[in-house]
Amino acid sequence: MANLRTLPKARDNISFLYFEHCRIEQDDRVIAIFKEKDKFLVPCASIATLLLGPGTSITHAAIKTLADNACEVHWVGQDVLRFYATGRGGPSRQKLV
Repeated sequence: MANLRTLPKARDNISFLYFEHCRIEQDDRVIAIFKEKDKFLVPCASIATLLLGPGTSITHAAIKTLADNACEVHWVGQDVLRFYATGRGGPSRQKLV
């Protein structure tokens, strides 16, 4: 068990981010969000949930980075009115047999 003083506090995290009509790629240990001509870098370790709206494309590498940092990903409809799918990462507690 890690020392509790070294674990990040929940208040230091961003609870959720919502993006639509953009492209998301991995950029080292952060995700890069490309919207029109703008580029936003978001550290994966600081996000609890990423909501992906319509028109969003995301690379496999970005999903893997989010999963490695225990960030949940939800595919939702416009204005988060519909829920389509979810993905959850984090440490695996299953043993290979």
